Amino acid sequence: MTASGGEAGAAPAAETPSLTRRMACFCYEAMLLFGIALVPGVLGAIFVAQTGQHHALQSETALRIYALVLDAIYGPDGQDNTVIDAPFHWNASVSPKALRIAYVKAAFDTPQIDPADAKRTMHATKKFDDAALAVFKSMGINLIPVDLPDVPYDAMRIILSAEAAASFDELTRSDRDKELVQQGKFDWPNSFRTSRFIPAVDYVNANRLRSIAIQKWDDLMRSVDVIVTPTGAANLSQLVATNLTGHPAVILPNGFRDDGTPVSLTFLGGLFEEAKVLAVAKAYQDATGFHLKRPNIPTTPPAPPAATPG
Repeated sequence: MTASGGEAGAAPAAETPSLTRRMACFCYEAMLLFGIALVPGVLGAIFVAQTGQHHALQSETALRIYALVLDAIYGPDGQDNTVIDAPFHWNASVSPKALRIAYVKAAFDTPQIDPADAKRTMHATKKFDDAALAVFKSMGINLIPVDLPDVPYDAMRIILSAEAAASFDELTRSDRDKELVQQGKFDWPNSFRTSRFIPAVDYVNANRLRSIAIQKWDDLMRSVDVIVTPTGAANLSQLVATNLTGHPAVILPNGFRDDGTPVSLTFLGGLFEEAKVLAVAKAYQDATGFHLKRPNIPTTPPAPPAATPG
């Protein structure tokens, strides 16, 4: 991702199970996760920065930038014969009313606080997600309730870990992973190292389960065009699931908490159907004003703490 002098920037990035979506949310950027361009070993992502003096202008064009970048890079590059040369046709004028738009009812219905444990937050963005449903109603869109395929996604996380480790294999074997700043137990360098000990049998079985998940998601997406979902909630596995199945997603800014930190909303689509997801996301963006807002960024760095006497 790049942004300089108020200009919007777009760049592809390697997708990991949650890192890029957290970046999109907390940096208040829009993001597209795509599946029709070749990014070896990982799902692709495009960020569009929404900062700078021309924030309103670039926010309006962010989804168009996605479409332009994706149009330039999608399809095979002659190096990977498994990549399908699927078409990509972006039509910004498509009415969402012409599409079958669904929502993950169980996720939206999840209460903010666990009824059985007042200290446990289950759905931190509940009020924002409920407001999003009201927006779609005001747009005259009747959302179709759906359930996501019930598959043990956590058992397949080892696939994502192995793919990430393979992508950074040279870094690990050269010992240059020691140069990375964060070296905690669950930080990336140690994840890359420990992933080398994933049992082959478990990896094969996880991929068999992945094939089942892909088929179930394909069956679901044959009945709808786009699915709207909270980005995160208790027992919601859309993030890991779409990392495994390759289904495209658009993550949009969706407001601010009381402390000023932002939240997001996620739109999912069928395989090779990035254009439909972008069309619905654009319609939602046009119906709300969140993309025109930005966090207050200090123009000067904070003063250093005063020296302790003595």
